[in-house]
Amino acid sequence: MPAMVRPLPLLVAALVGGCKAPPEAPTQLEELCGYVFEHAWDEDTEELEAGLGNLEAWLATGSNMESTLEGYQITAMTQASVDDIYSSGRSVDTLVGAAVAAEHSFSAGEVSRAIVVEDQMEVFPKNYNEYSREYSDDPECFPGIDCVELTASSESQSSWAGIIKVWSENFIQFRWVEHEELGWVMVHRSWLTEPAEVSLDGVEVYAQYFLAVTLPEGSGSTRLMATWIDSDYGALPVSEDFAKSQIVKSMQKQGEDVEEFLLEN
Repeated sequence: MPAMVRPLPLLVAALVGGCKAPPEAPTQLEELCGYVFEHAWDEDTEELEAGLGNLEAWLATGSNMESTLEGYQITAMTQASVDDIYSSGRSVDTLVGAAVAAEHSFSAGEVSRAIVVEDQMEVFPKNYNEYSREYSDDPECFPGIDCVELTASSESQSSWAGIIKVWSENFIQFRWVEHEELGWVMVHRSWLTEPAEVSLDGVEVYAQYFLAVTLPEGSGSTRLMATWIDSDYGALPVSEDFAKSQIVKSMQKQGEDVEEFLLEN
């Protein structure tokens, strides 16, 4: 059907309801990550799709992909998007954020298998001392897109610097979004449901938010990860720059672990 010809019922509905302009998503990574996080679970995916399209376009521009492999600091999310899911009672101005890209030789479906279905203590062997998840549905439905939405609750214990133990509880959302130009994109976000428990007095983790977007790239995929954390290191000599560098290194290791796990499994 020619582009200018519309079936009569749709034309009438448009005239009665008015024309809605496409959403304007940010075009820079610093804001895009927060925008995609905010709209990750919208019932209407129009704004989310706009953000995903701009994210892919940004990564494909110039040397942006190469730079993102090395890691970027990113701006905080809006207060409303954070308070809608978990309110720590603190301002988003206290969040420290960073983003990293990982290139995978495996499809988005295979990456989703490693992230969603497999034992995370095997995928990320140095991340966790304990890890368990409870799902809303059978996670096996997700990698093949037999289901497009899945939620889970997790409990974990991890170590920092091999000395400080951290116990945390997170709520996790996984979603497939069919983008007109990109195809099926996996969106994954999670957040602490309460402040983490830390074994060292004076060290506090009030809030943490995580986003991952897995974009199909030929026979492989690109995974963009972002983390925002609100913490207080007490008497430890930890600067904001050091904290950001550690967030970057942690996400880079995640990408390496996923690729290595899939190569072996």
